[in-house]
Amino acid sequence: MSMRSAERVIWRAYKTRYLVSESVWHNTFGLVEIGSHHRRVLKAHAAQVVGALRAAEARQDAEPAEALREMAVMLVTIAERYAEGRLGQLLDQDRLDPEVSASQGEYLRFLGLGAGVVAAMAAAVAFGIPSDALGPLLGFVVTFGAVIFLRGRIPAPADLVDILRGADRR
Repeated sequence: MSMRSAERVIWRAYKTRYLVSESVWHNTFGLVEIGSHHRRVLKAHAAQVVGALRAAEARQDAEPAEALREMAVMLVTIAERYAEGRLGQLLDQDRLDPEVSASQGEYLRFLGLGAGVVAAMAAAVAFGIPSDALGPLLGFVVTFGAVIFLRGRIPAPADLVDILRGADRR
C-alpha cells in the first residue's frame, strides 16, 4: 500500500484557507490564509506526520497485518483532524517520533532541473545546433526535465505543440 497521495495532502495542508465571517474580512470573500509564522510550525508537524506514515509503511514487509492496521488508524485520525481544521495536530505526540522527520527535497529537484536544462542547452550549442532550433529545444528540455525532476505528468501532444509555438515567440 502506497501513501503518496496522503503525503501530498499532508504536505499541502498549510496552504488551507479558513472560512471566517465576511464582516471581518471583506476583501477575501470570507476566506483567510494561515500566517507565515504559523506555516513553519505546520510544515514541521507535516514532516513528522509524513515520517511516521513512512515508518509504518516500511513495516509492511515485516509485519503486514499490524502495519496495515496501524496505517489505517493513522489515516483515519489524520482525515478526521484535517476535516476539523486541526492541522497542527494531525497525529498525537505519542505517535510521532521527534527524530523521524521527512523532507520533500524540492530545492534539490529544482536545482537538478536547472542544472539539467543548462547542461542540455550547452551541449546543444556545442554540437552546433542552429540557433533557430534552440527555442523549441529549450521548450522540450524544460518540459521533459520537469516531468523527470518534479514528478509531473507527461504532457499531451497538444501541450507539446503549444510549448513549441510559445518557446519561439519574440
